[in-house]
Amino acid sequence: IKDKLFQNIFDNAPNGIAIVGLDYKWVKVNRSLLELLGYSEEELYAMRFPEITHKDDLEVALAQKFQLLERHIARYQIKKRYFHKTGRIIWVLSSVSLEFHEDCTPLYFISQVVDISEHKELLLQMNSLTEIAKNQNEKLKDFAHIATHDIRSHLGNLNMIAGFMEEELQDIKNDENFKMLTVALAQLDTTISNLNEVRKEQFSAQENLTALN
Repeated sequence: IKDKLFQNIFDNAPNGIAIVGLDYKWVKVNRSLLELLGYSEEELYAMRFPEITHKDDLEVALAQKFQLLERHIARYQIKKRYFHKTGRIIWVLSSVSLEFHEDCTPLYFISQVVDISEHKELLLQMNSLTEIAKNQNEKLKDFAHIATHDIRSHLGNLNMIAGFMEEELQDIKNDENFKMLTVALAQLDTTISNLNEVRKEQFSAQENLTALN
């Protein structure tokens, strides 16, 4: 009964399950793993797992298996990439443990494989959107700097010129156009001051943000 129950669980598990030999050949795999990778039993059994593992993930996977064989760890879990039969990349969460003979010598690896491709794709999209938002935020900071620093410098120059005009042209104070100019400069100064306060509040709040997992 126990063997039949195990076989039923193995065959019908929604996630991939594989028994892998110490030579890294696939010994037994369930239907879910075959469907995930796109191979037939005959095709997969004729291969070793390094053949369909992304080269950038292979070194880590082999190192973890060595740790298992040396009994430095009892199990491990890593995110890695497999190549589907069609060539497309599949991201998986692989959980691996080691089965032993009765004399405690290593027998084979037992691997549980969960497809996380959709999760990784969403994560990549989120990171892309975050990068876009970061770039836009930097542009906004640059604009805020121009609005509050560079324009204020120009405003200072205009006020200085207006002061010179007032000193040199005694009757200009009563000129309606000059009065409109001084009022406009005062209003512009107030606007820039208000904008500067908003900029300080907004960006100081962003600097206090905490990254979450």
